[in-house]
Amino acid sequence: MSQVYNHPILLPCGFLHATTQCIPYRDITEMCEIRDHGRAILRIETRSWYGEIWDDALSDITDFHAIRDFISSHAPITTSDEEIIKSAGSWRQVLMKWERFPKPVVRWTVPDSYLRYRTHLVVSTPLLDRLSKMSMTLVWVAVIAVPFLLYQRFFHEPLLGWIVFFIFLELFFIWGSWMLMHDPANWGEISCYEEEIVWEGCKQSWNYNYRDILGWNEIEREYEGRILYIFLFKFKDYVLDAGMDDPEKRDRLVRVLEEKIGSRSNEVTAEWE
Repeated sequence: MSQVYNHPILLPCGFLHATTQCIPYRDITEMCEIRDHGRAILRIETRSWYGEIWDDALSDITDFHAIRDFISSHAPITTSDEEIIKSAGSWRQVLMKWERFPKPVVRWTVPDSYLRYRTHLVVSTPLLDRLSKMSMTLVWVAVIAVPFLLYQRFFHEPLLGWIVFFIFLELFFIWGSWMLMHDPANWGEISCYEEEIVWEGCKQSWNYNYRDILGWNEIEREYEGRILYIFLFKFKDYVLDAGMDDPEKRDRLVRVLEEKIGSRSNEVTAEWE
């Protein structure tokens, strides 16, 4: 059974709930009350972990509501004003949601048009150029395969099976590199808080402190009849890009970046253009 104390909350986790996870209230970033086939579930999330409290693990629904209210009053979260869709046909319905407090200054979801734009840039390049970028994949497989096959040949071991294996391995890496090349942009929901930028997507989240951003820039591109605002964030070893198509949120984000990081830098460029 989940136990609520004054400082952390202990939630069962792991195989057969044999262990417990200690979650300080200050680390809770989101909480949802869910109905699943008539059962009440309280889903608690942090930046790197999530857990659930089920009503059938408690004596009655009153205890469930008491725990829900207690956690929401002690964690830095507040009731979300996001529209909650209550679909009668859904097997899991979100009835209520709490999100991190204070709320983000700017929040947006990377639009599909930006993902299509990045893919368009890739497929519009000549085929030979795209194949040349995959040459390192072929080299690395060859570095592994050639010495191994020479060793097998030296000791007079049969090679046919291994040759077929490395051919399939080569094709697998070629397919993976090709798919990654044609889907270069990352989808996600981006939230700009007072201290950091949080990128959530693909069941993972990344936190970027403003102090770690060495510079930023914005470029505008027109695609499918709409203006895309592409923000570039320079870190020590890479440049992170994020697209949006909302001019009002774009203006708010520019004000936040100018306050937290400074003026934009034209030296920060998109290497993929």
